[in-house]
Amino acid sequence: MVPDPDDENPPPTFEELEAKTARARAHLTGWVYAVVVLATAGAWYAAWPVPDAGVSWPGVALAVATGIVLMFRGRTYIGAEQAAPMIVGGGVLILGLVVGAALSGTVAPQALFGVTVVVFAGA
Repeated sequence: MVPDPDDENPPPTFEELEAKTARARAHLTGWVYAVVVLATAGAWYAAWPVPDAGVSWPGVALAVATGIVLMFRGRTYIGAEQAAPMIVGGGVLILGLVVGAALSGTVAPQALFGVTVVVFAGA
């Protein structure tokens, strides 16, 4: 008769499973923070105006889409430790774009107000 390999490796205890779960959740939270920082920085870089060419509208559209995706994707997490940075990161990105557009005067104030109300009402 062949010995069963599971006899040598007993199942983990509840405390071991709880510790592994807490470590996995901490890793996920770290990855979420890193993704939010990288996505926000990339979106800011894409939307940043070029000195001689002016505003890059495809870059601004990408930044707006990134902010909206971050906010809506953050709503799907159950734990606040993963949801909060995504929602805050997307909101700060959109709000920064709106403030930047308002200070530069490249977009009509009514359009900025309408976009801001629609995005934040949807979030």
